Amino acid sequence: MKYCEEAVKLDPNYHYAWHSVGWALNKLQRYQEAIPNFKKAMKIISGRTDYLHDLGFAYQKTGKLKKAIDCYEKSVKIDPKFQDGWFDMGITYLELKDFHKAIDCLEKATGKKNCKAYSAIGYAYLSLEVYPKAVKSYQKAVRCDPKDKISMNYVGVAYSNQDKHKLAIKWYQKALKIDPKYIDALYNQGVAYGSDGDHQKGIECFDKVIKLDPNNIEAWYNMGLFYGDLEDPKKGIECVEEALKLDSNNDEALRVLALLKLMKENLDSN
Repeated sequence: MKYCEEAVKLDPNYHYAWHSVGWALNKLQRYQEAIPNFKKAMKIISGRTDYLHDLGFAYQKTGKLKKAIDCYEKSVKIDPKFQDGWFDMGITYLELKDFHKAIDCLEKATGKKNCKAYSAIGYAYLSLEVYPKAVKSYQKAVRCDPKDKISMNYVGVAYSNQDKHKLAIKWYQKALKIDPKYIDALYNQGVAYGSDGDHQKGIECFDKVIKLDPNNIEAWYNMGLFYGDLEDPKKGIECVEEALKLDSNNDEALRVLALLKLMKENLDSN
């Protein structure tokens, strides 16, 4: 960046140097500072897809999403095969929660093994609750990148949302083979085991989550709930009380605690 700043002092019409300063500022996450440098480069030379894209990216990172989309649209009008423009425009539409437009853009960015595009399409379909299409998109992401544990986890989530818990568990297990300490997959696997009726295995998953993250409130009270399903409300209450130590006003933990106390009273009276 310092060398390019020296270059623009020597030649204020050197558009590449202006752009390079902006590019470096983007890499340094100084997006607001990057914007005027990209604009200066584009005043000198227009019609550069990379300049438009990088300006759009800086706008996106500073929360100016409509300005970002405008830049991305201009870049893909110049080059309809410009995948970076389509991809980042799709991601911006995801941020705006316009999932249908996001999918349209991201589908144009899936060439050249753009694994992230398939994953982002999966997220859009998951948000739209179109779970079968979410499964297919995330599976494409995994075929593209066999180590994509995040997409594996979300295949499981999409199956869980269709009450296909055994299939979901298989996908959580795939993610955990890549990373045995992947908390999201461990937690989701625990929920899926419980939904499939195997509360003991669910508890084992939540126990692993807690060992990795002792402050995981959801794992504590869900483990408590599962102990209740196994007719051990005393142990369940102990778990929920650990959750409430972390957040004494957690509505779900308080609800589970009340349920377990009622169950314990009924068991004790019998």
